Amino acid sequence: MGKLSGIVIVWGLILIKLAYATSPHYFVSVNNTESWCDYAGKVTLIKGELQNVADELGVFVKDSNGNEILIGSCVIGDIIADYYYIHIFGDDKTTTIKDGAYRNDVLYLKMWDADEKIEYSISSVNMTSEMYAGKITPQIPPVWIDGKNFGLLNMSVEPDNISRYPGDIDQSGYIDLLDAILTLQIFTGLKPNNIDYSYSAYNNDLTIKIDSIIYILNKIAQNNSK
Repeated sequence: MGKLSGIVIVWGLILIKLAYATSPHYFVSVNNTESWCDYAGKVTLIKGELQNVADELGVFVKDSNGNEILIGSCVIGDIIADYYYIHIFGDDKTTTIKDGAYRNDVLYLKMWDADEKIEYSISSVNMTSEMYAGKITPQIPPVWIDGKNFGLLNMSVEPDNISRYPGDIDQSGYIDLLDAILTLQIFTGLKPNNIDYSYSAYNNDLTIKIDSIIYILNKIAQNNSK
């Protein structure tokens, strides 16, 4: 079987199985608008093992203030092992704020490792594209164009490109006693200012439970023993 035939079969299986796709648990709250484009491809974890039907892919754009907006997400390997298929949504023109992608917006991709509970940024230098009949070859870095089905955008995830540690609630880059204190405050019903509460959770549903506190205390103990 030629390479082109194999890719076409992969795409066909993706379309057939799409209706049975599992909903993400980590990259959530995507604003589903009336405009979108589609990307698909293969994900390779350079060190470690990819957890199919568990690890997730999230796609972001920047707003006018440089903040990230989640505009698409999927579960990797839910349709075909090691592959993703993702709807990426555009801006809702009926609102006054940017809540989706504009044409030619650069797309930023991240992967959630469900086993290690770590979020990775995916650099464009670790992306490759494949051309095949009827599909647009993705450019690198990838961009958003309304209504387009892009060819395969394959990516490798570097273990050093960690963008988020579970438990690092103050986003300092490491887990310490302050993270434990903030998590305890949230657990007891307090609301510390300027905190993304989901950073204190390590479980997939992103809720603050006693096991989140135990996880953080264990990480602090491990760091202090090094």
